[in-house]
Amino acid sequence: MKLFVSQEFAIMRLKGVVELREKRRPKMFLLNFPLLLVTSFVISLSCSSFAHADTLSAPETEVGGGVFEEQVHACELTEIHGMWCNCDSSAEDVKCNAWEYPLSENSPPWTAIGDLRTVVNLEFNSRPAGALKKFPPSSMFHKLDKLSIFDSKFSKFEVIPSYAFANSSSLSEIVLRNNMIRILEVNSFSNMENVKKINLDHNSIQEINREVFNNLPKLENLFFDSNEIFIIHDFAFKDLDRLTELGLKKNNLTVLAREVFTGLSSLLRLDLQENLIEFLGDHVFADMPNLYDVDLSGNQIRSISSSAFAGLKNLGRLSMQQNKIVTLDPPVFSHLTKIYHIDLKNNALETLTEALAEPIYHNLLQPGMQLLIEGNFDNAKSLNVLSCVLISWCVCKLTKIAS
Repeated sequence: MKLFVSQEFAIMRLKGVVELREKRRPKMFLLNFPLLLVTSFVISLSCSSFAHADTLSAPETEVGGGVFEEQVHACELTEIHGMWCNCDSSAEDVKCNAWEYPLSENSPPWTAIGDLRTVVNLEFNSRPAGALKKFPPSSMFHKLDKLSIFDSKFSKFEVIPSYAFANSSSLSEIVLRNNMIRILEVNSFSNMENVKKINLDHNSIQEINREVFNNLPKLENLFFDSNEIFIIHDFAFKDLDRLTELGLKKNNLTVLAREVFTGLSSLLRLDLQENLIEFLGDHVFADMPNLYDVDLSGNQIRSISSSAFAGLKNLGRLSMQQNKIVTLDPPVFSHLTKIYHIDLKNNALETLTEALAEPIYHNLLQPGMQLLIEGNFDNAKSLNVLSCVLISWCVCKLTKIAS
């Protein structure tokens, strides 16, 4: 505890002593007066020194609901700072848990972590879930020039702000699963030259706007599974020409427009399972010529344009099980020269014609080819059925069965 002595108090005490000495030894007063002045001057200097030292002490810094005076190392953060971190021996792998303190942008934990220049893998958790209510300030990332993986989950922040990662040149993977993110601001993910994977699964995102993803020249994997997305704006992915996998499973998409996928020239896998899509229009996938795997299972698809899959010369797998497809126009498969797996299980198909199978007849002869049609034809009055005999995998011919 610091001892503060005011100048006035010291002088009052000194006067008392002098008065007492004056009463007891009045003849000595004049002799002691010079000593009194010197003593008074020394005490005055001492008081001033105390006051000056107090002004030079470490500035008080806000932490949760209290204050502390010294900046701590990130690996020494504890609950009283609103966050505690576990570090490995080299402080390269750091796992932090946020508690229910109102951490402001300038709170010491962010500064302490931002000074941890050795960190390679940085993970944030909220204990209890939802304790971290705002995304870490971008200033935290400024000096983390070795940071490769950033993972934050079980937090309650709703917005990823513009330039959230301070144009990091070292980040390769960003994982923001299981938070409560609703809004991605313009340039939320921008100017990160080495990031390869962004995972936003299990949040509450409702729309994907233009200009959210910019200047990400190495991004290969982007995931939005289990959100609430009902609209993706045209050209939202226009700069992601290195993307190979896009996950949009378990959202609320009802319509797909061709312009949504503009720019995805390298995409290999597109997962659209368990949305609310009802119709596939003309050339909807045409801007993704390298698509190899498209999964549309578990939607509400009733109708498919005969040119919906036009341009997909490299498509190998097409899954459309558990939809409401009644008929397929014969040209629908005519563009799929490399197809080897078509899953149409559990739809409402009434017919499967020879004209429909003809464009992929040679594919059907190949080992490993699968055409899955179980769970259809329940209400058919007139039925064309594929009769398959195993040779390698299957050789197909059409036989007509009249009701």
